[in-house]
Amino acid sequence: MAQDWNIELVVQSIESVYSTNDTDKIRQLQDYLQTIQKSESGYQLAQLLVKNPSKYCRYFGALTFTVFLNTYKEALTHNQITSIFDELIDYTITLQTDNFDSNLFIIKKLLSNISLLFIDHNGMDNGDQALLDPLSRYFFKIGNANANFSELTNDQFRLLIHLHTIIVEDIRKRDNTKLSSIHQLIFTVIFPNLRAMYEFLIHYDITSESHELHKLALDCLFAWSTYIGMAEHGSQISYTANEITLQPLVMYTFKQLKFEDLENTIDIVSKCSTVLSQILEDYPKILNPYKPLLTQVLFEPDQFGVKFSRAILNNKELMEIYQQEIENFADLIIAYLNLNILYLARNLSNPQVLQILEMAVSLTDFPGNPIEDEKLSDQFLIFWEEFISTFIDDGEIMKNTNPTLQAEILINVGIIYWRKCHVFGSKMSTEFNHFRIRVAEVFQLLYSLLNTSIYSLLCKTILDKLIEFGSTPSQQVSLDIEASLYLIYKITDDLTFYDDESTEALIPHIDQLFQHGLIEIIDQNFKDHQINITLLNFLSSLPFYFKTSQGDKHITVTFNYLFSIILDQPTDKVHASQALISSKTILKICQNSKTKLVPFLPQLQTIVLAVIKNVQFDSLIRERLVNSFVSIVNSLKDPIKLGDVISCLVDVVLEKIALLGPNEEEDVRDYAVSLLGCIDEIAKATELPEDLDDYFTAEQSYQTQAYWTEDQHHIKQSILKVINELSLNYSPLVDETLCTEKCCHIFKCGLSEPINGPFKFELQVMFNYLMLKIQKCNSGSVSLIYKLIESIVITNSIHISLSSFEELVTKVFIDKLTYIQADTDLIKSSMGLFATVLEKSPSLVIHLPLFTHTVLKFGISALTYNETYVIKSVTKFWNMLLTLRRGKSSEQEFIRDLISNQFIIDDSHPLGYSLLSSLIDSFIDNPRSNTEYFYQLFRTLVAKYPLLVKNWLRVKLIHKLVDNGKFNGPFVDQFISKLMLTRGQRQANEVLKAFWLDCNNLVEFKQ
Repeated sequence: MAQDWNIELVVQSIESVYSTNDTDKIRQLQDYLQTIQKSESGYQLAQLLVKNPSKYCRYFGALTFTVFLNTYKEALTHNQITSIFDELIDYTITLQTDNFDSNLFIIKKLLSNISLLFIDHNGMDNGDQALLDPLSRYFFKIGNANANFSELTNDQFRLLIHLHTIIVEDIRKRDNTKLSSIHQLIFTVIFPNLRAMYEFLIHYDITSESHELHKLALDCLFAWSTYIGMAEHGSQISYTANEITLQPLVMYTFKQLKFEDLENTIDIVSKCSTVLSQILEDYPKILNPYKPLLTQVLFEPDQFGVKFSRAILNNKELMEIYQQEIENFADLIIAYLNLNILYLARNLSNPQVLQILEMAVSLTDFPGNPIEDEKLSDQFLIFWEEFISTFIDDGEIMKNTNPTLQAEILINVGIIYWRKCHVFGSKMSTEFNHFRIRVAEVFQLLYSLLNTSIYSLLCKTILDKLIEFGSTPSQQVSLDIEASLYLIYKITDDLTFYDDESTEALIPHIDQLFQHGLIEIIDQNFKDHQINITLLNFLSSLPFYFKTSQGDKHITVTFNYLFSIILDQPTDKVHASQALISSKTILKICQNSKTKLVPFLPQLQTIVLAVIKNVQFDSLIRERLVNSFVSIVNSLKDPIKLGDVISCLVDVVLEKIALLGPNEEEDVRDYAVSLLGCIDEIAKATELPEDLDDYFTAEQSYQTQAYWTEDQHHIKQSILKVINELSLNYSPLVDETLCTEKCCHIFKCGLSEPINGPFKFELQVMFNYLMLKIQKCNSGSVSLIYKLIESIVITNSIHISLSSFEELVTKVFIDKLTYIQADTDLIKSSMGLFATVLEKSPSLVIHLPLFTHTVLKFGISALTYNETYVIKSVTKFWNMLLTLRRGKSSEQEFIRDLISNQFIIDDSHPLGYSLLSSLIDSFIDNPRSNTEYFYQLFRTLVAKYPLLVKNWLRVKLIHKLVDNGKFNGPFVDQFISKLMLTRGQRQANEVLKAFWLDCNNLVEFKQ
């Protein structure tokens, strides 16, 4: 091998760069030397570097061996492989003898190379496999041909453990479908030594000298526990067919679970827990023969598990020092519980099962605050959730379960989690909040199983604590009430979310809370932020209660409490968040209990008007209160009263708009948007339901239609004035996307309503606004305008005149074409608009000159973009045009002639060819993830115009692929033939996919 590099210079570079620990420089050096590593000189370089005294050079030498072996895997002869194999073992022995710990990172890399050779070259010739047995070669080279483990030094033993670990870890990174032979070789060549090693280790006591070795042995077992399942699934061999096969490995693990001398061996115990957890979760079949023994070790009195759990539960110092080790032990218990969950649920009366569940309960109740001080209660949540679900989902279990014993166990668990979800500290962390949510999910399951008994227990706790607080106020009582209130809120909210009729069963318990002055006592005595937040959330879940005669009595005190929070004008974040939740609660109650709240309208109107006028209120609060107020008025079904209210509100909004200056600060601009938002909320609150006959009587429907047709107060004009003043004339909001969004939504609200109403505007009024707005807006607003036009077409196409639509399209599209072409979002939006028109009412556009002369050209050019959202929109447009499902026969014939004969894009080819040409170019150039969006358009063209497409395709592909030498004529003809045979059916997808792969020099990956 010719040496075309300077070894001294390479060594100097390596030492210099690696000593800096600069990862970027190390990477640059590796890239620089990669050419040498991959050349035939790489082997020579690897040899020289591994023999160099510098550790950095030795490691880089081991790395160079890896690159060389991967590069020349197919080219190396049998003799070269065995020579390098022996050479690597020799290097490993030298480094191990020199200084094992100091050289470990190099040794592990060399062992990885040995593993690489073993895996890649295990099937050379019959009888040669043993020559690549690293264990036999290693024992031979150290003079221990009989593989006597008692003769090994501690370092030699550790090296063998590392080798056994690395081999299976490397195999696990490979494709299991191609490893059947290597699995067989591992079983026959490697595993016997591994088994013998653990037979020896069982009797090898843990001492200060052997401590590290035992930790490595457990790491090795962890690697093998995950490998064995992989091997059995990927080959015909079975480690688990015979109980004796894995006995030394399993018994070695059990032996390390000792309580004696725990202080010195707890890290060993922790690793054992991790290994056993991994086996139980990943491949429990390994432990099937040892289930009784495992149960005994973990749960029998005076055995390891019970001793360990008692020790950690009664020793605060142990809890703090060995937190991770304790969590690993908990993982083992949970893995055992999950594996046996059905057995445990079916055998609650069994003393051994009760003993097992008792340990689970005691560990769940681990001392300390969840997340912050202890993680065990969080770890056990998933188990208890699954355990409770087992009773709910399995009717047979319920039939055979002692309900008293079941309730006793589960309520005990519930009490623990009730205590654990108490808020601690001044600020709740995100992690603890997530924990509380999951605790609440457990209580929701408990409710499903135990029904109102758990709900009643929580409510009784609140009542008892309210009485206790009256006599002995304390922080603990406050925390107890908050935790109970939080859990009944989550249960209630869960039931109301699914509109469950079982909420009726909650009413007596909720009513007791209100009768005992829940709101008054908390409002007067509890200034804690969290308890008020929880009360507000609880109230928001009670619309069903306020609809009842019992709840009706407490609406006044509820509203007084809610509005007092809002009207306090909070400035700090804590109280501001309470005010937001309060407004949300008011909105939910008003929307769901409208008729019960009619007596509150006068007070509510006073508050709403004050809030509209006051700039300082949060925009969301202002808008929610407007919606709440109007929702109640709308429930009266009296157009006169509704008109009076809307007129009053809109007049106040116009008064405030008149006071706005031209260059306001941000908070005033936000207020101006909120004024528009108030109009939007009025629109939402007055929308009519789809089934109008069930909502209005014939008389009410007639009165509503007549009132809004006459519109004596000119309310619609006032609403339009608000829209125009803020979105067209008020300069700070002209380019505000949110402003346009609210305006468009206001117009949308009345579009589909069958009778007249405050927000049912004439189409030309909306068109006039849009034609003005398009001149004064940003790009985000253009997309919103297009969406509104789509909605108008979908709901009112039969009422749109061709002339008005042509004028509209000219203003919003043609006149803005240059602007649109510069923004892919707008290209997508405009194509989406025209696709919707073609889908719903094609007669509006297809005969317009602007459509044939401009829109179609635009649609061809839009195909050149590679953004997914553009491709989806433009291909939909062309599919809608080609199919024209709602077009008359004359219109379909017009489109057919347009595609076949019209020369719109250039004078030498019809439109169809121009479309197909751009389609082919875009399809080939787009990434694979986008190709699926083209398939339907290709299929439509083939189905609609088979002969024309066949000719057009050949002209295009000969020019694009054959003339430039990429493919030959037969390739093109074969593709066209395959595509045409599909006749536009789904099989075309596969033909097109294969064509795209060929054009991009790619192949289909098949597993």
